[in-house]
Amino acid sequence: DIQTADSIYHVSMQSFDLSYKGKSIKWRDVSFKPNVSHAALQKEHRYQHTEFSGAVGTLNLLQVNFDSLIYSQKIFIEEIVMDSVRASIFKDKLKPMDTTRMPVYLGQTIAALRVPLRIKHLKATNIDLENTERKPDSTNAKVSITKGTLEVKNITNLAPKSSLAIKADAYINGKVRFKAGIAFQYNKPQFAFEGVLEKFNLPDLNALIQFYTPEKINKGVADQIAFSG
Repeated sequence: DIQTADSIYHVSMQSFDLSYKGKSIKWRDVSFKPNVSHAALQKEHRYQHTEFSGAVGTLNLLQVNFDSLIYSQKIFIEEIVMDSVRASIFKDKLKPMDTTRMPVYLGQTIAALRVPLRIKHLKATNIDLENTERKPDSTNAKVSITKGTLEVKNITNLAPKSSLAIKADAYINGKVRFKAGIAFQYNKPQFAFEGVLEKFNLPDLNALIQFYTPEKINKGVADQIAFSG
Protein backbone atom coordinates (compact mmCIF):
# COMPACT_ATOMS: atom_id res chain seq x y z
CA ASP A 1 0.00 0.00 0.00
CA ILE A 2 1.72 3.18 -1.22
CA GLN A 3 0.87 6.86 -1.10
CA THR A 4 2.97 9.10 -3.34
CA ALA A 5 5.02 11.76 -1.56
CA ASP A 6 2.70 14.52 -2.78
CA SER A 7 -0.35 12.52 -1.54
CA ILE A 8 -1.94 12.77 -5.00
CA TYR A 9 -1.93 9.07 -5.97
CA HIS A 10 -2.62 5.84 -4.13
CA VAL A 11 -1.13 2.55 -5.34
CA SER A 12 -2.09 -0.77 -3.77
CA MET A 13 -1.44 -4.47 -4.38
CA GLN A 14 -2.78 -7.51 -2.57
CA SER A 15 -0.08 -9.99 -3.53
CA PHE A 16 3.06 -10.40 -5.68
CA ASP A 17 4.64 -13.73 -6.63
CA LEU A 18 7.83 -14.13 -8.65
CA SER A 19 9.01 -17.61 -9.62
CA TYR A 20 12.38 -17.96 -11.33
CA LYS A 21 11.82 -21.70 -11.75
CA GLY A 22 8.26 -21.23 -13.02
CA LYS A 23 9.31 -18.30 -15.28
CA SER A 24 6.40 -16.20 -14.04
CA ILE A 25 5.48 -12.98 -12.25
CA LYS A 26 1.96 -12.75 -10.83
CA TRP A 27 0.11 -9.81 -9.28
CA ARG A 28 -3.34 -9.79 -7.66
CA ASP A 29 -5.67 -6.84 -6.96
CA VAL A 30 -3.48 -4.03 -8.22
CA SER A 31 -4.91 -0.49 -8.30
CA PHE A 32 -3.74 3.02 -9.22
CA LYS A 33 -6.11 5.80 -8.19
CA PRO A 34 -5.91 9.53 -7.38
CA ASN A 35 -6.72 10.87 -3.92
CA VAL A 36 -7.81 14.25 -5.31
CA SER A 37 -10.49 15.51 -7.71
CA HIS A 38 -10.23 15.84 -11.48
CA ALA A 39 -10.14 19.62 -11.02
CA ALA A 40 -7.08 19.37 -8.78
CA LEU A 41 -5.28 17.12 -11.26
CA GLN A 42 -6.17 19.25 -14.27
CA LYS A 43 -4.99 22.42 -12.54
CA GLU A 44 -1.40 21.33 -13.12
CA HIS A 45 -1.82 21.25 -16.91
CA ARG A 46 -2.12 24.18 -19.29
CA TYR A 47 -3.36 22.10 -22.22
CA GLN A 48 -5.72 19.15 -22.59
CA HIS A 49 -4.36 16.23 -20.59
CA THR A 50 -5.78 12.71 -20.28
CA GLU A 51 -5.96 11.19 -16.79
CA PHE A 52 -5.90 7.45 -16.22
CA SER A 53 -6.78 5.39 -13.17
CA GLY A 54 -7.92 1.84 -12.60
CA ALA A 55 -7.48 -1.60 -11.11
CA VAL A 56 -6.65 -5.14 -12.25
CA GLY A 57 -7.88 -8.29 -10.52
CA THR A 58 -5.05 -10.51 -11.78
CA LEU A 59 -1.98 -9.72 -13.88
CA ASN A 60 0.24 -12.64 -14.87
CA LEU A 61 3.48 -12.55 -16.86
CA LEU A 62 4.14 -16.06 -18.18
CA GLN A 63 7.29 -17.64 -19.61
CA VAL A 64 9.48 -14.74 -18.60
CA ASN A 65 13.12 -15.10 -19.67
CA PHE A 66 14.80 -13.98 -16.45
CA ASP A 67 18.32 -14.82 -17.71
CA SER A 68 17.96 -12.42 -20.66
CA LEU A 69 16.62 -9.76 -18.31
CA ILE A 70 19.36 -10.17 -15.69
CA TYR A 71 22.41 -10.65 -17.93
CA SER A 72 21.47 -8.78 -21.14
CA GLN A 73 18.81 -6.29 -20.03
CA LYS A 74 16.39 -7.71 -22.61
CA ILE A 75 12.68 -8.20 -21.89
CA PHE A 76 11.38 -11.44 -23.44
CA ILE A 77 7.91 -12.59 -22.34
CA GLU A 78 5.72 -15.17 -24.05
CA GLU A 79 2.37 -14.01 -22.66
CA ILE A 80 0.70 -11.46 -20.39
CA VAL A 81 -2.76 -12.39 -19.08
CA MET A 82 -5.00 -9.86 -17.32
CA ASP A 83 -8.49 -10.28 -15.86
CA SER A 84 -11.09 -8.02 -14.22
CA VAL A 85 -9.74 -4.75 -15.59
CA ARG A 86 -11.46 -1.57 -14.39
CA ALA A 87 -10.24 1.66 -15.98
CA SER A 88 -11.30 5.32 -16.00
CA ILE A 89 -10.26 8.05 -18.43
CA PHE A 90 -10.91 11.77 -18.00
CA LYS A 91 -10.20 14.73 -20.29
CA ASP A 92 -11.10 18.41 -19.83
CA LYS A 93 -11.99 19.91 -23.22
CA LEU A 94 -12.40 23.36 -21.70
CA LYS A 95 -8.63 23.58 -21.96
CA PRO A 96 -6.98 24.33 -25.32
CA MET A 97 -5.10 21.70 -27.31
CA ASP A 98 -1.32 21.97 -27.59
CA THR A 99 -0.99 22.60 -31.34
CA THR A 100 2.82 22.43 -31.15
CA ARG A 101 2.79 18.79 -30.07
CA MET A 102 2.86 16.15 -32.77
CA PRO A 103 1.45 12.83 -31.48
CA VAL A 104 3.49 9.69 -32.08
CA TYR A 105 1.76 6.52 -33.27
CA LEU A 106 1.90 3.49 -31.01
CA GLY A 107 4.15 1.57 -33.39
CA GLN A 108 6.80 4.31 -33.28
CA THR A 109 6.51 4.64 -29.48
CA ILE A 110 7.34 0.94 -29.01
CA ALA A 111 10.02 0.94 -31.73
CA ALA A 112 11.80 3.84 -30.00
CA LEU A 113 12.21 2.00 -26.68
CA ARG A 114 15.90 1.56 -25.82
CA VAL A 115 15.48 -1.75 -24.00
CA PRO A 116 15.15 -4.75 -26.39
CA LEU A 117 11.57 -5.95 -26.02
CA ARG A 118 9.50 -8.89 -27.26
CA ILE A 119 6.09 -9.80 -25.82
CA LYS A 120 4.38 -12.30 -28.09
CA HIS A 121 0.84 -12.13 -26.75
CA LEU A 122 -1.25 -10.07 -24.33
CA LYS A 123 -4.83 -10.92 -23.43
CA ALA A 124 -7.17 -8.99 -21.14
CA THR A 125 -10.67 -10.17 -20.18
CA ASN A 126 -13.62 -8.71 -18.27
CA ILE A 127 -12.71 -5.13 -19.13
CA ASP A 128 -14.89 -2.24 -17.97
CA LEU A 129 -13.86 1.22 -19.17
CA GLU A 130 -15.49 4.55 -18.38
CA ASN A 131 -14.51 7.53 -20.52
CA THR A 132 -15.52 10.98 -19.25
CA GLU A 133 -15.06 14.26 -21.11
CA ARG A 134 -15.71 17.71 -19.72
CA LYS A 135 -17.27 19.47 -22.70
CA PRO A 136 -16.83 23.15 -23.64
CA ASP A 137 -20.22 23.91 -22.01
CA SER A 138 -18.84 22.57 -18.67
CA THR A 139 -21.10 19.50 -18.65
CA ASN A 140 -19.71 15.95 -18.65
CA ALA A 141 -20.19 13.33 -21.34
CA LYS A 142 -19.72 9.70 -20.29
CA VAL A 143 -19.36 6.54 -22.35
CA SER A 144 -19.07 3.07 -20.80
CA ILE A 145 -17.35 0.15 -22.49
CA THR A 146 -18.28 -3.11 -20.73
CA LYS A 147 -17.72 -6.88 -20.95
CA GLY A 148 -14.66 -6.27 -23.04
CA THR A 149 -11.81 -8.48 -24.21
CA LEU A 150 -8.53 -7.28 -25.71
CA GLU A 151 -5.81 -9.20 -27.56
CA VAL A 152 -2.46 -7.74 -28.58
CA LYS A 153 0.18 -9.62 -30.57
CA ASN A 154 3.81 -8.90 -31.42
CA ILE A 155 4.78 -6.15 -28.98
CA THR A 156 8.41 -5.72 -30.00
CA ASN A 157 11.14 -3.34 -31.16
CA LEU A 158 13.22 -6.15 -32.67
CA ALA A 159 11.29 -6.68 -35.92
CA PRO A 160 10.96 -3.31 -37.72
CA LYS A 161 9.27 -4.79 -40.79
CA SER A 162 6.46 -6.38 -38.75
CA SER A 163 3.37 -4.80 -37.16
CA LEU A 164 1.56 -4.58 -33.84
CA ALA A 165 -1.87 -6.26 -34.01
CA ILE A 166 -4.71 -5.33 -31.64
CA LYS A 167 -8.23 -6.81 -31.47
CA ALA A 168 -11.08 -5.75 -29.18
CA ASP A 169 -14.61 -7.02 -28.48
CA ALA A 170 -16.95 -5.16 -26.09
CA TYR A 171 -20.29 -3.42 -25.55
CA ILE A 172 -21.05 0.31 -25.72
CA ASN A 173 -23.12 1.31 -22.69
CA GLY A 174 -23.87 -2.38 -22.12
CA LYS A 175 -26.13 -2.64 -25.18
CA VAL A 176 -24.32 -2.24 -28.51
CA ARG A 177 -21.69 -4.89 -29.27
CA PHE A 178 -18.72 -3.91 -31.39
CA LYS A 179 -15.61 -5.67 -32.64
CA ALA A 180 -12.55 -3.83 -33.88
CA GLY A 181 -9.03 -4.49 -35.05
CA ILE A 182 -6.04 -2.25 -35.70
CA ALA A 183 -2.51 -2.89 -36.98
CA PHE A 184 0.29 -0.39 -36.37
CA GLN A 185 3.37 -0.50 -38.61
CA TYR A 186 6.71 -0.40 -36.80
CA ASN A 187 8.78 1.02 -39.66
CA LYS A 188 6.53 3.99 -40.53
CA PRO A 189 3.77 6.13 -38.96
CA GLN A 190 0.89 4.25 -40.51
CA PHE A 191 -1.93 1.98 -39.33
CA ALA A 192 -4.93 0.12 -40.71
CA PHE A 193 -8.20 -0.48 -38.88
CA GLU A 194 -11.54 -2.20 -39.26
CA GLY A 195 -14.58 -2.71 -37.10
CA VAL A 196 -18.22 -3.68 -36.94
CA LEU A 197 -21.21 -2.87 -34.75
CA GLU A 198 -23.57 -5.83 -34.62
CA LYS A 199 -27.37 -5.54 -34.98
CA PHE A 200 -28.88 -3.22 -32.36
CA ASN A 201 -31.86 -0.99 -31.64
CA LEU A 202 -31.00 2.58 -32.60
CA PRO A 203 -32.62 4.13 -29.46
CA ASP A 204 -29.96 2.28 -27.44
CA LEU A 205 -27.53 5.00 -28.59
CA ASN A 206 -29.64 7.88 -27.23
CA ALA A 207 -27.73 8.06 -23.94
CA LEU A 208 -24.56 8.65 -25.95
CA ILE A 209 -26.05 10.90 -28.64
CA GLN A 210 -27.70 13.27 -26.18
CA PHE A 211 -24.40 14.08 -24.50
CA TYR A 212 -23.42 15.89 -27.71
CA THR A 213 -26.68 16.92 -29.44
CA PRO A 214 -30.27 17.74 -28.40
CA GLU A 215 -31.51 14.99 -30.73
CA LYS A 216 -32.76 11.48 -30.04
CA ILE A 217 -33.86 8.45 -32.06
CA ASN A 218 -37.41 7.24 -31.41
CA LYS A 219 -37.25 3.91 -33.21
CA GLY A 220 -35.27 1.89 -35.71
CA VAL A 221 -32.84 -0.98 -36.04
CA ALA A 222 -29.31 -1.05 -37.43
CA ASP A 223 -28.67 -4.42 -39.08
CA GLN A 224 -24.93 -3.78 -39.01
CA ILE A 225 -22.47 -0.91 -39.19
CA ALA A 226 -19.03 -1.74 -40.61
CA PHE A 227 -16.04 0.54 -41.12
CA SER A 228 -12.41 0.30 -42.18
CA GLY A 229 -9.55 2.54 -43.19
